[in-house]
Amino acid sequence: MKSLLWIIAAVALAVGVVAAAMRSSAGYLQIVLPPYRIELSLVLALVVLAAAFALAHLSARMVAAMVSMPQQVREYREARQRRKAHEALTEALHEFFSGRYARAEKAAKGAMELGEQPGLAAMLAARAAHELRAYERRDAYLAQGAAHLPADDIMKAITEAELLLEERRAVDALAVLQTQPQKHTAGLRLELKALQLAKEWEKSLAAIDQLERRQVFDGEQAARLRRHAMAEHLQRRAVDIATLDEAWRKVPDALRRDTLVAHAAAQGYATLKNEGAGERAAEIIERSLEQTWDSDLAGLYADCTGNDTVRQIERAER
Repeated sequence: MKSLLWIIAAVALAVGVVAAAMRSSAGYLQIVLPPYRIELSLVLALVVLAAAFALAHLSARMVAAMVSMPQQVREYREARQRRKAHEALTEALHEFFSGRYARAEKAAKGAMELGEQPGLAAMLAARAAHELRAYERRDAYLAQGAAHLPADDIMKAITEAELLLEERRAVDALAVLQTQPQKHTAGLRLELKALQLAKEWEKSLAAIDQLERRQVFDGEQAARLRRHAMAEHLQRRAVDIATLDEAWRKVPDALRRDTLVAHAAAQGYATLKNEGAGERAAEIIERSLEQTWDSDLAGLYADCTGNDTVRQIERAER
């Protein structure tokens, strides 16, 4: 557009100059090239020069256009391919969230092949294949996506761990999450879920504490998860009195009087046949009931036989 404006301005200037020359000048131009001699009026010479300039300019532009044509064609094709790839990824997202997973997988695969954010497209294709229960294709997409993502990219780890947990493969999900150098909040939530599925209750307590500090759980939610995890941990440690003693010593004082935790510990001691286990169970129940009444815990008190049966009866009566 700018070039066209410059040409129009130059032609207008040339016309103005010629018009002025025709009114004020009657001179001529003589060109001598032995043995030839050419005489032209000054006005005609100016017209010829202007025409020659315009012709040269147009010729130069035509040559430049012909030279740049392959590059323009290439840029046009690349732009069309990028637009097509972008549309494929957009379609994949739309189809996935619409629940049409087969179409989503096909569109995401097309976007990946066209080079439109291949890492993201591969993760989306993996999720779609997982929903279709095509686990081999899912794993292939995850591997392809890893080739296009940085080694520390959290997206692949989160995606793979989440899909593994849906298969209830908690150990494999933990192995994936533990490769991450930093504890991402979303990854930490998945890690807690994996620890619960793997029945790693002691480790899950640390994850609950971190999530509470990050305000993922409020105090009430964290307390409920913590008491459940602690009770499950104590039940699993009731293999012998030494192991259960060690686990009980690590229980914070605030949780020792909790009815659920106290019930798990007392029941663990009550099932052991070691000397003194019954007294320890009874002591745990007594301390908990001093703070909060619980009928299940009180019912368990009858199974906690110790050396001083009379004292236990009196305490039960109170």
